[in-house]
Amino acid sequence: MEINGKVAVVTGGAVRLGKALALALAEHGARLAIHYGSSASPAQETVTEIKAMGSDVLAIQADLSQSGEALSIVERAVAHFGQGAAISASRVYRARSGSR
Repeated sequence: MEINGKVAVVTGGAVRLGKALALALAEHGARLAIHYGSSASPAQETVTEIKAMGSDVLAIQADLSQSGEALSIVERAVAHFGQGAAISASRVYRARSGSR
């Protein structure tokens, strides 16, 4: 599958596995929206690395334990890039007890 110029949303894209995935996608020319929860500084470092590779990138903060936040990430990515996106979850999110 050709990913050059395509948009990918990577949850947990600021650190560890998510960062590795984001960097690999950028190496192949993908434009990226990287999600982070509380890792603002690592997210900015990842953005800097991806921009240095020549790819367009957007960092998006969201708490995925909250209802509606996942949709918000996609909406912000589409608003920025102007097209649909592929989504990769690099982290498992569990609902808090008592939440849906």
